[in-house]
Amino acid sequence: MKKHLYLLFLSVIVFIALNSACDAKRCKHVEVIDEAVSPTCVDDGKTEGKHCSLCGEILVEQLTVECTGHSEVVHDAASGSCTKWSATGQISCEICKVELKEQEYIEPAGHSFENGQCTACGVLQRDYSDISLYASDEGYRFFEIAENGEAMRGLYDEMEESLTAFHKSPDLDAQYYQYNDELGQLYTVDSFDYVKYGLSLEEAQTVYTVFRKDHPVFYWMSYWLYWDNGEIIITTVSEFAKGAERDKYNKIIYEGIEEYASLADGETSAYNIALIYYDAILENNSYAYTTDWLTEPAQWAHSIIGDFLYDSFVCEGYGKLFQLLLNAGGVENMYVVGTANGGSHVWNLVRMDDGGWYWFDLTWSDESWDPYEYFCITDSIMDTHTPIPSNQHGLFFNAELPPRSEHVFECSDVTEIGEFFTVGDQRYYRSSANGVKTEFIQDEREGK
Repeated sequence: MKKHLYLLFLSVIVFIALNSACDAKRCKHVEVIDEAVSPTCVDDGKTEGKHCSLCGEILVEQLTVECTGHSEVVHDAASGSCTKWSATGQISCEICKVELKEQEYIEPAGHSFENGQCTACGVLQRDYSDISLYASDEGYRFFEIAENGEAMRGLYDEMEESLTAFHKSPDLDAQYYQYNDELGQLYTVDSFDYVKYGLSLEEAQTVYTVFRKDHPVFYWMSYWLYWDNGEIIITTVSEFAKGAERDKYNKIIYEGIEEYASLADGETSAYNIALIYYDAILENNSYAYTTDWLTEPAQWAHSIIGDFLYDSFVCEGYGKLFQLLLNAGGVENMYVVGTANGGSHVWNLVRMDDGGWYWFDLTWSDESWDPYEYFCITDSIMDTHTPIPSNQHGLFFNAELPPRSEHVFECSDVTEIGEFFTVGDQRYYRSSANGVKTEFIQDEREGK
């Protein structure tokens, strides 16, 4: 009995299998197209195929189509120099637009001087101890039009000879003069008889003020002027009274100025030179406050040496260092004295590549949420600042200020802060002297 049941079960299985095979052969196929898949740069594709929607039989086999591989495009590289960073070209795929290699920045090698000239770029070696590189000529321009100007120039020239010698000589020490509530102990650098030139006290004060504005490198020159018995008395503070100390500070300053100057070496655009120094000064410094959050009264905070010793100064320091570097860079500029929101203040006026004059206030920019709020702006934006009237005598002085540009700076040869440009299919904008950002992805790529 069991044997018969087994044979019956086996027969049923065979019948079902044979019947299924017959059904497949008898199927009236309903074709379904298997769509082709285009290959990409990295993924294989497939040809078009077909199969039956009823029985699933493959009617036309899909064949593999190998991936195409990337089609590389090298974008523009940035050439460098002995002092400027260079950059390799960014590599992307022309087909899928994927970035294959990010742009790389290459640090400058620096100059290689031989006999006073760089063997790589040909630039002449500069002597940064030559203080004539840093001087302005506002005084001389004013003396040409001022009543009694020739006599004022005489006093100015005498001061220049004496104070330059004091600045340079490690053997000249100043003698104690008196105590000042803001500056502490003051020392006499020299005194000058203004009466012998036929000058009034007010005219002598003007000469002192103009001279101090024209010589931002004289960091030691006190911002307090004294006068007595027909003489004006130039002082310094105890920190700079000894020649050996000044000699040490001078070397620190010249090295620091050379480092700043190297950032703009080879640059010819006034806008770019100003932007490079502007960014560097703001990056290196902060506003100098006392422990009580008052403006620091010390002499160092009112001169360029605040940068090189303490990374800090007040508006005079910001303005003078910017003035000095622009003078050394051959960019026309003026150091401007006045008021801002009612308080005493100094800032700068600079001539740009379009021939126009624009305002710069590094002090206010350094304490603003927008570091370029007071960079290269017009009178309409600078309405909080009021310069001292031009050519008036006394301890506050501005030379005649040129008319400022009435329109926002724009020059086809210069990419301005915030201006967009396109590389390949990506838009960028200039975000700093040496930085750009993409239009949507705030991905900053810096090159110094």
